Amino acid sequence: MSSTTWDAGAAPGASPYHYKERPRAPSITPEDWNDPPLPKPSQRRRSSDSSDLPSDTPLLPPRYALIAIRLLLLYNTSVTTFLSQRVEISTPVTSFKSLKEAIFLSLRDVNVYEGGVVHTMPILVWLIKWAGAVGEMLGGFIGGGWMLVGVLWVLAEWMCAEGAASIGEWRAEHVRQEIWEEESDIEEEEAAIAPVVEDNAPANLETTDANDPNVEPSVESAASVDDGTVEGQEPETLNANETQERQESEDAEEEPCTEVEDSAAPLIPPWHLLPTPTIPPASPQLAIVRSSTIPPTRLLSADEIRTFYLLNPYSLLSTLGLSTIGFTNVSIIGALYFGTKGRIVPALLSLSCATYLSLYPFMFLAPLSMLLHQTTGRSLVSTVATVTCGLCVFTSALLGVSYLLTGSWAFLSATWGVILSASDLTPNTGIYWYFFIEIFDQFRTFFLVVFQLIVVVFAIPVTVTFKEDPIFASLLLSMIMSIFKSYPSVGDVAVWMGLLAACGDLWPYMQNTYLTFTSLFFASILGPLFYYLWIYAGSGNANFFYAITLVWGIAQILIVLDLAGAKKRRKWERMNKGLRRLECLYK
Repeated sequence: MSSTTWDAGAAPGASPYHYKERPRAPSITPEDWNDPPLPKPSQRRRSSDSSDLPSDTPLLPPRYALIAIRLLLLYNTSVTTFLSQRVEISTPVTSFKSLKEAIFLSLRDVNVYEGGVVHTMPILVWLIKWAGAVGEMLGGFIGGGWMLVGVLWVLAEWMCAEGAASIGEWRAEHVRQEIWEEESDIEEEEAAIAPVVEDNAPANLETTDANDPNVEPSVESAASVDDGTVEGQEPETLNANETQERQESEDAEEEPCTEVEDSAAPLIPPWHLLPTPTIPPASPQLAIVRSSTIPPTRLLSADEIRTFYLLNPYSLLSTLGLSTIGFTNVSIIGALYFGTKGRIVPALLSLSCATYLSLYPFMFLAPLSMLLHQTTGRSLVSTVATVTCGLCVFTSALLGVSYLLTGSWAFLSATWGVILSASDLTPNTGIYWYFFIEIFDQFRTFFLVVFQLIVVVFAIPVTVTFKEDPIFASLLLSMIMSIFKSYPSVGDVAVWMGLLAACGDLWPYMQNTYLTFTSLFFASILGPLFYYLWIYAGSGNANFFYAITLVWGIAQILIVLDLAGAKKRRKWERMNKGLRRLECLYK
């Protein structure tokens, strides 16, 4: 006896009820149900990786071509001049114009931090000044002194791409080693289908002894007793009403079973519940099978992550605009890269450089401690103490060198002080500038403290929640930092997008990808347009630009929530072997 199944994907114009002959349940194979093959028990202990294609498949442009394009665009000074003046790319603390002003003043032995124009750290000013001097000496060979300065930005972006690729490889290796709960054998999954088919099979009345007390009477025999018939005799002819009632009772018994009868099974979250499809006329019984199949995991290769970072338009605009946020980004990526290698001193030095340049990256202390705890094998308390003390020592050393270069501590109020007080209210992609223009002065301190606490208050809770995956915790913290810091720019998005490429296993679990990334795209397009209407055309006002910056921030917040939910959903499926995917099978 063969069974049929309903094909909802019939061709246009054909009958919606297309039946295919299927074998009985004991001989069911995964190919018959249009599902990927179930792995053998020996292959189902760890996360499966569906990236069977060669990682070196030339589907993407080589990274050297992307680097060459950046150098050619930097050689065109008109592009650099235009982008360096955009408020979406350059902020008061990352502006290349402010950096050039600092170099001009330092060459004339004028105090750089007088006048409130320069907000760049002294060590970075000194490095760029000497790079420009070397470039002037080599100007006859490379076409200008500032060409070598532009090479530094391209080099920083290339290092970010390489670091993100290495981080992705490290995380992919750990994802493949995740232990997934599994059934003892594949036949147990097929056993979940067999009872439903056996219930549909007609009872064998010839081999059933009605007088045997150990054998329960079948449904058919019970019905015959109720009708007053005796076994071996022909039943009386039923009238039309009794026939209709009998048919209705039989239809009620054949209603589809849409609930899991196992009361001991864990509750099914709403994202695993599939809407009950419409059953075609005369359709057999429907069964919901709880699958233990490990879902395939798509992880990007190192070349794909590297190319993804270099093709990121936000990273490209930040490099061409010569925003100093690129040096902060390479320091953050470097800290995570050395953390995956278990090298404590280089990781702490990189994190100290990022904190020295932008202050907010000190919140990566928590995930970096957890990462070093996993890679070095040291105790958690010892690792946290080492990382905290090392960060303080290296940051203090950098501040001491800055004091020696400037001869005073005035640079602190002009750099970190401006970041904390948000005293420069130049428009940017953040939420501070418009809010503190409109707020009354007596409430400014209170709201300033609240806004600054929002940035750092999530560091420890996020790290503790996702302690088994410090790279993912760093991804969430980088997104929170790019949303709530006082002077954000599009360069901050480049960091978390690079880390997002390393978390390809979470992409299938994200539920609002279209909404969030579409909002981010339209905010990127409408932001410069609204700024032009406000500043140049005069047909708009500040509300236009601030409204689109709120859309920009809300889109990133939605991505944070979507990623956190995706991580939890994947962990739930990994720990619940019988409820990974609900399959509606028609038998």
